[in-house]
Amino acid sequence: MMLAITYLQNRYTTYSTKQSEEFNTASRSVKPGLIAAGIVSSWTWSSTLLTSSTFAYSYGIGGPMWYAAMGSSQILLFALIAIKIKTNAPGAHTFPEIILAHHGRLNHLTYLFFAFATNLLVGSCLVLGGSQVVGALSGVNVYGACFLIPLVVAAYVIAGGLRSTFIADYAHTVILFVAILTFGFSMYATNPTVGSISKFYDLLLEAGKDMPITGNAHNGSYLTFKSDDGLVFAIDLLVAGFCTVWLDQAYWQRAIASRPETSVKAYIFGGIAWYGIPFGFATAMGLGCAALTSSPSFPTYPNPLSAAQNGSGLSAPATAIALLGSGGAGLMLLLLFMAVTSATSAELIAVSSLITFDIYKTYIRPAATSDELVRISHYGIIIFSVILASFCCILNAVSINLTWVLTVLGVIVGGASIPVGLILLWEPMSSCAALISPWIGTALGLVAWFVVTKLRSGSISVETTGDVTNAVAGNVTSCCTGVIMAFVLSYLFPTKWGAAEADGDLLAKIRQDKILQGISTEAPRDTAVVNNFTGSDLEKAESSPIAPTRETDERQPASDPAPETVVPTGNAIVDFLEASYSQPMDAEQARVATKLAYGFNIAYWTVAVILVPFSFFGSEWEFTRAGFVGWCVVSFIWVWFSALICILWPIWESRETMWTIVKGMSRDALARERASELSQERSQDEMPFSTSDGPPYTLCIFPFSLYSIMARFAIALGQEYHQGPKGVPNITHKLINLHRDDNLEEWFLTEVNCNGQVPVMTREWRDGSMKPRVEIMTESVAISKFFGDSFFPGLLGGTHKGEVDALLEKIHEIQAFSLSIKSPSREQAVEVPDPGLDRLLAKTDISDKYRRALEYKREHYYRNLAYALRPENIQKAKAQAADLFERLLQLYREYHQKSDTEQEQGIWLFGAATGPTILDAHAVALIARIDDAGQDELVPSELLAYARQIRGLPAWEAVTHGRKTIWNIGYGHVHLLEET
Repeated sequence: MMLAITYLQNRYTTYSTKQSEEFNTASRSVKPGLIAAGIVSSWTWSSTLLTSSTFAYSYGIGGPMWYAAMGSSQILLFALIAIKIKTNAPGAHTFPEIILAHHGRLNHLTYLFFAFATNLLVGSCLVLGGSQVVGALSGVNVYGACFLIPLVVAAYVIAGGLRSTFIADYAHTVILFVAILTFGFSMYATNPTVGSISKFYDLLLEAGKDMPITGNAHNGSYLTFKSDDGLVFAIDLLVAGFCTVWLDQAYWQRAIASRPETSVKAYIFGGIAWYGIPFGFATAMGLGCAALTSSPSFPTYPNPLSAAQNGSGLSAPATAIALLGSGGAGLMLLLLFMAVTSATSAELIAVSSLITFDIYKTYIRPAATSDELVRISHYGIIIFSVILASFCCILNAVSINLTWVLTVLGVIVGGASIPVGLILLWEPMSSCAALISPWIGTALGLVAWFVVTKLRSGSISVETTGDVTNAVAGNVTSCCTGVIMAFVLSYLFPTKWGAAEADGDLLAKIRQDKILQGISTEAPRDTAVVNNFTGSDLEKAESSPIAPTRETDERQPASDPAPETVVPTGNAIVDFLEASYSQPMDAEQARVATKLAYGFNIAYWTVAVILVPFSFFGSEWEFTRAGFVGWCVVSFIWVWFSALICILWPIWESRETMWTIVKGMSRDALARERASELSQERSQDEMPFSTSDGPPYTLCIFPFSLYSIMARFAIALGQEYHQGPKGVPNITHKLINLHRDDNLEEWFLTEVNCNGQVPVMTREWRDGSMKPRVEIMTESVAISKFFGDSFFPGLLGGTHKGEVDALLEKIHEIQAFSLSIKSPSREQAVEVPDPGLDRLLAKTDISDKYRRALEYKREHYYRNLAYALRPENIQKAKAQAADLFERLLQLYREYHQKSDTEQEQGIWLFGAATGPTILDAHAVALIARIDDAGQDELVPSELLAYARQIRGLPAWEAVTHGRKTIWNIGYGHVHLLEET
């Protein structure tokens, strides 16, 4: 399914996983609903379902709320980090990159170690917990499951990149909520053993008498918050949560991938939505395990779960079996598989990003191309999936379970958890403090962990080190010592090393500025060029929204709406590092977002973390029947609210993209059908386009050149509707690839077209002396009229020829490039340079003739295109277009109000009697370009409908092959297109 979704994305939208920026950061354009669903999914581990239920089974009704409150608090606090990323480091791909820019390489290596360690431990929580439960429920070998899960997930992550993890997150989250709601309805309404909240309450009262919880108030009741061990475990979760969120690149990745203006909203709604999962699920399934222990349908009846079974997270699966039998076990397996694979996918691509950007690009190959980075990302995913699987097998072999890993995780990496946040949130944080505080915190945390374990439990073993009280001593020591040392060392040694390291190093300076500011650092013109920037990357860079193509009569924009906008500088390193431009968050937006994040966090911590749970805890209240009914109802409603956020919101905000995909699929299907019909008609007529007698013509074109499309479409219309006695011309198409500078080659500029533009039509013939001659014709209007005169007289308009010629002149007075980019960047609005020409002119080994041709081309380019995106020129083009469209609309209405009886009356400008003319061909192409550029508001609705109707005809399909008039990376390299 994920492979199919990735294909549809690449085929019908402007995003392509073939580009490293899309693969690793999803083009930084993911909307808040999908980000929120991704946060919920990636934070919904197997432990979210299993450990929260274990928490409820072990400590009573307070367990689900403690787990939900402590987990959500980390997500909501991370909203502050998201703001800082968008304001202070908009160009970053990973959080160690930010540390590199601020504090230099030693700190970078330190936090890179903690990042890898966190991802390995988090990944083991996911895979090990899931594998052990799958083994217990289905009999599958645990070691086999440890390898199967990460390798299966790796397959679709490699295919789809970061955006695939978001889409996978969404699909998995839908299934997740369906399963949770199914279990909830069964517990509260339909199961014959329970079937109502009131009966559930009675069963919990009996369970409190039969198997009381040690340390709970009211003689071990399940219906009280007063549980000392539960509070200790809650603190342990809070500390571990800082590690599993603040040091997990997967969470930073989501902040990086989100839109600046909506990143905070996404984290706030993600935190609220996630709260409902452990709260609602564990209330039903964790407490349900205690309630159903006395039921004959319980899998270990008449015995309760053993400590080992409970520690492995089997309380929720046992409840599922008691509620729904084998169907419950199957649904629980599906639920766990969704949770594990979704979260694991995020971990895999997070680690691949660290390998790609923080190892390969930083230390091995700084000027790596986009293709190389995607390839290294793939390798990283494969390597980490194998390492993760092997590590989980080792843990299972020494009898370590999910609860143990989650309990002690904070001891191992907790020293770095808060310092990494302080690097962004606290300006005085020094490089010395950032470097040393994590190591001191971790070292003292390990010491405290082992010392307390030895003193309390008498020995050090897997069992004793996993004791909650022993582990919380190490967790708190590691985390708190790291914070304290960060503050102390920052005041003692306030220096920052990042800027000093970058001084005198062009590459380091460029990278630092890009990460921290998201803006270009202009390289000196005499800087040496590193020749490893491949044609593949040039193709992508030069087709970005501001990159120039080499036509003089138009520019070829890209349709990708992502915010990356870079003017190539001529320096390959600078160009590549700047190829993923990201605009810093607006200062006013940042202020409002920060205020919102702080306000919501203060309110949440006050109510959800302190006021509500500690009021219940301190009062030692045992829930009454009415109180318990209300509690269950609130938890179940919260699950529904979470489902609405994660299921309906992403659909609503992506409705336009989904509609685009549907239209694209429909257009493709229709195009294939019409192409087949056209092929049959041509076969029956026995008049193939390229084999007719007559002089051969060569048409030099570029498939995404507007004027090439105009000329080709005019010929296609003539062939289909106006064939004369001469039949059809013998035309061969020659690709002049503007992405590869074919039009700047010496032969083209000196022998074909000194303006370096397409289309160009050439014809070989021999004069009376039989010497070969070549006739050359430039300009789309001239070429269109030539074929009209020679082969398709109907294209010229007949009695309407004067109107056709006059309106064609109006069309070609408009600078189409000025209307081809909806929102030009600040740099574009001043000047769009053409570094390719300067690069060629800088060569010393070219002929004088070629140099003169390049100088003429450069003069022509700057006279016509370099300033086309200045505001005054855009307004001029819009005014000219408005005047043209007004005249075309008058013409259209004039010839379409005369008769309503002809079926094709609504197709051509001059009606069915005249048929298509050159004016139709050129007008439709211009409207299509404006429509594809997202500026359809410039075109009257009637004309827009007219053009879109004609774009569905076989003649248009024969020219464009179902593609838009604007190239995007999803089409692949132009020279590799099968049909141009």
